[in-house]
Amino acid sequence: MSGPARCLALTSDLQFPNSSVVVVEYLQDQTTLTLPGVAASCGVVPATINATAELCRVVLDINTTSTSSVIVEGWLPTTWNSRLVGTGGGGISGCIDYPTLMYTTDLGFASFGTNAGHNGSSGYELFINQPENKNDYGWRGVHTQALAASYVVQTYYGKNASKKYYVGCSTGGRQCITEALKFPDDFDGILAGSPGVNWYNIVAAYALNARKAGWPAINSSSYVTAAQWAAITQAQIDLYDGLDGVNDSIIDQPYMYQFDPNTLRCGGGVLNDSVCLTPTQIDGVQAVFQPITNSTGQLAMPGSGLGSSTSVWSTNVVNGTAELPTIITDVFRGLIFDNASWSPDDFSLTDLDYAARVNPGEVETSETDLSDFHARGGKLLSYQGEYDNAAPFELNM
Repeated sequence: MSGPARCLALTSDLQFPNSSVVVVEYLQDQTTLTLPGVAASCGVVPATINATAELCRVVLDINTTSTSSVIVEGWLPTTWNSRLVGTGGGGISGCIDYPTLMYTTDLGFASFGTNAGHNGSSGYELFINQPENKNDYGWRGVHTQALAASYVVQTYYGKNASKKYYVGCSTGGRQCITEALKFPDDFDGILAGSPGVNWYNIVAAYALNARKAGWPAINSSSYVTAAQWAAITQAQIDLYDGLDGVNDSIIDQPYMYQFDPNTLRCGGGVLNDSVCLTPTQIDGVQAVFQPITNSTGQLAMPGSGLGSSTSVWSTNVVNGTAELPTIITDVFRGLIFDNASWSPDDFSLTDLDYAARVNPGEVETSETDLSDFHARGGKLLSYQGEYDNAAPFELNM
């Protein structure tokens, strides 16, 4: 049977439980894809998404419960290396990782992605009063992807994949760890980048850091602006970069240094008058670089890392109005409180404590025992850099 015919036969051949076939199409290498159903928040520009091999593209809509479903997409190259790879998401997920699908399919992998149970990377309404959507996001979406990927590969190629891998970064890294813990048989090898395993504490830290730096009183003398934070980060790089003998804009082992924000005071000669720090601002900046503890004194999050961008929370003014990045309201309005009216203006440790206690979707886990995954021969590699300011590098040291 020819490649196109074999591909199109999947329209009737695929009988994965509780699923419907959304798309089956045969694509030549470099075919431009149009993706009309993808949410704008996913940032996908159709003209930039191309098939990176001659392949069969499959999209399934799989019911995970009576009130929830996940989309799983697979790219099945004609020239297959006998292996499959699953991919994770970022932030609140909700988007197929097309760049990784493009890259891994070009290498010969049968490659899969999932929207983890909701369409889009922003929007608290995706989760409000939808507990099963939270479960899909927390753990079930990737597991469903793993089962569907194995089934689709066996159906299309007539044999099982010789090896099954999973890759993800940030939220995708968290999904990696969850998979290895909950479903050790799903994948043979896992690459977990910057895993946001302490996700609710991470997002809570954004709001708490903003408040330490004077937000939402953006017209007060204590408020530290986004421009000042960018200058602070650059000043740290200028101060510590060369201490390893190489000037490459990277601070080697930043946790070894003690940063004194008084060096950036107005009149100190380091920062110009437009971004230098007043005494009240110095106090707030100092607080941001200190660890966050919960109401019982336990470490919840390390302080902000030296030389790492703070933009994930310090860019917090929209059209002159105090407004935190949407990831904070998406998580706390939707996942945590089921309340569209919730405001971060008075965010406190009480909110952090509550999020960790209720843990919707089992997004966080205190489990660290990977012995089952190791015993079945699984291999897990994890890396952590300073680029992902959403998951501080000190968190995973």
